Amino acid sequence: MAPGIIKKISEKANNLLTGIFDLLVFVLLGAIDFLTLILGKYINHRLDFDDFNLWYMGNFLTLLFSSSFILFLIIFWVKDRQEFTRKRMLLLILWFLGFAFTIAGGYMNQSNSGIDINLLDTPFYKLYTGVLFNIGFAFKATLSAFVVIKIFSPKRWAVIYTGLLLLFCYLSVFLYTYIYVSEGVKTASTYNEKNPAEVAVVLGAAVWKYNKPSTILKMRIDKGLQLYSRGIVQKLQLTGSNAPGELPEADVAFYYLLQKRINPADIRIESESRSTLDQISYIKNTLIQRNGFQKIIIVSDAFHLTRVKEMAEFYNLTVDLVKSDLVMSDESVRYYKFREVVGLINFWMFGVK
Repeated sequence: MAPGIIKKISEKANNLLTGIFDLLVFVLLGAIDFLTLILGKYINHRLDFDDFNLWYMGNFLTLLFSSSFILFLIIFWVKDRQEFTRKRMLLLILWFLGFAFTIAGGYMNQSNSGIDINLLDTPFYKLYTGVLFNIGFAFKATLSAFVVIKIFSPKRWAVIYTGLLLLFCYLSVFLYTYIYVSEGVKTASTYNEKNPAEVAVVLGAAVWKYNKPSTILKMRIDKGLQLYSRGIVQKLQLTGSNAPGELPEADVAFYYLLQKRINPADIRIESESRSTLDQISYIKNTLIQRNGFQKIIIVSDAFHLTRVKEMAEFYNLTVDLVKSDLVMSDESVRYYKFREVVGLINFWMFGVK
């Protein structure tokens, strides 16, 4: 065989092996990203992997994104190996930037600490944790969208089409979640009056000046008291810590209940939780596993219960949900729905506390 032919065959084989290696590296990176997000969520929440459910919405979305990323890379490689090789450095940069922000978000999420102030009725540490996760996701989503566009569109329109595809995907997820939360607002309470619960957990909410319960907190307490007075629950569990200069939300709720006809011995207080997820964790670790409660009702507002339900499912909890009698203006409803949508998406995708 002529030396020239051997050289050409050798070059083609070398290029093919290099291309296969590049593809395998990216497939591995996609798998690492999936495992990092899943492991991060369960480790940060100190959950056993016995609680893992692949079909839980947040886990399924993570699997869908990671598997789509790997699939698009394979298609891109099959369609144009040379272009894949030329763009590998750009793809690697985007992936590692995304991964770095994801790791930073995971660290902040685990530390659960930061400036003890609220912004937009949300603890500041949750905001910058969510921002880090979303920046990381934006890099990886840009990478995926770029690969999709390279597969289907002319090169000169790749950047514009990538931006439009990203915008479409983000708006689609937001719209789906908004509709899901809106439908949850209409859902009736799920308890059965003929089968009393052992305890109703009243989720904490803001405290106003002079340590007075806000309207939202007051309506949650009143609903819990109503369940207690009707014999639907045997005890009330108050939850919630404090903002600087205030009594804990649980203590404010307790003093409010002392003015009502209720036996103080039937009131439990938890004043360390800083978020809804802390309270769900308390239900699992303390009420159920340590104290042996089996039938539990969670009391919150209609706009909040969808996210509560998703968090409880993530923690593999079976609880009943009861909405307060809070009535808000249309403007307030839209505001709180928007907050819940953002919070739910961040919880689904990243397990933000």
